[in-house]
Amino acid sequence: MKLFKFLCYFIALDIGCTIAFCAHTKYDNSPAYILAESYEVQLTPQAHASTIQWSDQAKKGKQLFRSNCAACHNKNMVDQMTGPALAGLEDRWEGRERLLYEWIRNSRAVMESGDTYAVELYRKWAPTEMNAFPNLEDEDIDAILAYIKEASS
Repeated sequence: MKLFKFLCYFIALDIGCTIAFCAHTKYDNSPAYILAESYEVQLTPQAHASTIQWSDQAKKGKQLFRSNCAACHNKNMVDQMTGPALAGLEDRWEGRERLLYEWIRNSRAVMESGDTYAVELYRKWAPTEMNAFPNLEDEDIDAILAYIKEASS
């Protein structure tokens, strides 16, 4: 019975991530889209991204974000998807940055440690649980956080 529940949960999570990843491809709430809509201009989803001057660290973070985070977190950083919006992420974890890195690597372990914010976050998004990324090094997480911060501003 536990195996059946696990398989159902896994299939539901996989379908949910796939739907969420495919559902946000046309528009977002960026100023470029709002302006384009007001003038009835057609923009591709990444048309406004070319004007951003990314730091080298954020460029690396963008690639890591695409391959690890984009299936569940919205690329515009302000809208929720399968996972929460990431704008302001570091502010929400301020003073507990080490714990944020642990959360990214293994959210279940941090939640089970009893950290109140982690437990609250898990309950808010249950039954969806953040994937574990144990292979991300500190510099990889630094790059992803730099990308999130630059993409949010």
